[in-house]
Amino acid sequence: ANVLANDIIIARVSFSGIVASVTTPTGWPLIRKMTTAASGDEHSGEMTSCVYWRKAGASEPNSWTAAHGDAPRPKMAQAVAYRNVDGTSPILAENSAQDHNDDGIGTGNVTNTNSKAWRVCSYGAATSFSDSWSGGGDVSERTDDSTSLSSSPDIVMSFSDSNGAVSTGTHARTNYLRDSSFFSANGWIGLLRPVTTGPS
Repeated sequence: ANVLANDIIIARVSFSGIVASVTTPTGWPLIRKMTTAASGDEHSGEMTSCVYWRKAGASEPNSWTAAHGDAPRPKMAQAVAYRNVDGTSPILAENSAQDHNDDGIGTGNVTNTNSKAWRVCSYGAATSFSDSWSGGGDVSERTDDSTSLSSSPDIVMSFSDSNGAVSTGTHARTNYLRDSSFFSANGWIGLLRPVTTGPS
């Protein structure tokens, strides 16, 4: 809702298990694919995540649909949108990290060279049951949701951001599950490249 033309949408999709090949949806360039292991089915506790971006057109739908042709796997997608971000090369810097058998996941480090850039983070985990994130992944949590299944590990995901420009220099963030530890998790951090006025 309230997405305007030229806004930059950042989306993440996560799968329980390792997906060798994820077809990039049309109009959504891939920023990063993250896996927590070399292999593992949907019951393994491993996970695959992809982060994409899109420049919004004059009229965007309320939701998007994509097909996944691999074996059935719990999957989840989330998206956030930002204004006043460079529409050609929106990501100034980005990184990710992964971990196993813990309750907190970091993002890796990025170096900011633009004092008007915003920081955006996304966290995903494969857990034994439905959970949520503590909200400490950054200044403002934008999304936080979980699957609730009985036959495969659940996926718990969130997006958060700095809610304003961040200082130049090195940045990294960490988020924690509220009620459980995870089998595996990955965290992603990106710096949004501003146009003259900076993101919002």
